[in-house]
Amino acid sequence: MHDTINGAMFKEMLLFGTVSIAQAQQAINDLNVFPVPDGDTGTNMSLTIQTAAQELKKIEPATVDQAASVTASALLRGARGNSGVITSQILRGLCEGCAEAEEVSTAAIDAAFSRAVEVGVSLSYAAYWRDLMRAPDRSVASSLREHYVTLMPFARFMWLNRRSVQLYTAVQLGCQWGYEKSYTDGYGSFTYLTGQFTPFGIRVGRRLFGYVEWGVGARGLFVGGVGYSFGNFKR
Repeated sequence: MHDTINGAMFKEMLLFGTVSIAQAQQAINDLNVFPVPDGDTGTNMSLTIQTAAQELKKIEPATVDQAASVTASALLRGARGNSGVITSQILRGLCEGCAEAEEVSTAAIDAAFSRAVEVGVSLSYAAYWRDLMRAPDRSVASSLREHYVTLMPFARFMWLNRRSVQLYTAVQLGCQWGYEKSYTDGYGSFTYLTGQFTPFGIRVGRRLFGYVEWGVGARGLFVGGVGYSFGNFKR
C-alpha cells in the first residue's frame, strides 16, 4: 500500500484505467438510453482517455506534475462527444490538483477529485400566466395559470474551480410537479420525469452565488439566477 503517488505511478494508474474502460466500453454503451439512445458513451470515453495514454507512453515522467500536465493537455485536444468532454473534465480537475508537485498523497488525490466533481440537489419553482385566445377574432377566451416545482439531483463537472469562480458542465435528472388552472376548464395536476443537460455554466461566489447556464431540457436554453450552497468550503 502506497501513501504517495509519483510520476511513474500516475502513468501506470492512467494506463490501467484506459484498459479497464476499453474492456467495459460496450457495457457502458448499452447503458446509454436517455435522453437519446445513441449508444456511444463508452466509445467516446474510451477514445478520449486513450489520447492521454498514448502521450504518456512516450515519456517517463520524473514527477507527478509532469505526468499530469501531459495528461491534461492530451485530454483537452482529444475529448470526443459529450461523454468524452465530461471524462476529460474530471481527469483535468485531478491533474490541476497535482500541479507543481513531485509526489502527491492519497488525501490530495481525494481532494483533487472533490474539486473536479460536485454533486447535489436543486429545487426550483416557476409560474406562468397566459391568456387563451379565441379564433378567429383573437379575443380572450380564458386565462391559464401554471405552477411548476422541479427537484433534480445534479452532477457538475468543473472546467475551472477557483475560490469564487467556477466554469462547469452539468447533468441533472429528476421530477417535475405541475399545477394548472383555467378559468373555463377548471384545474389539473401532473408529475413527470425531467432532466437538463448544461454544456456550459458559470458561477460566481461561494456560499451565496450567482450563475448563468446554457443548456437544453426542463429549465430552458438560458438560465440565470442566484443560489445558496450548503456544502463546506475548506479550500
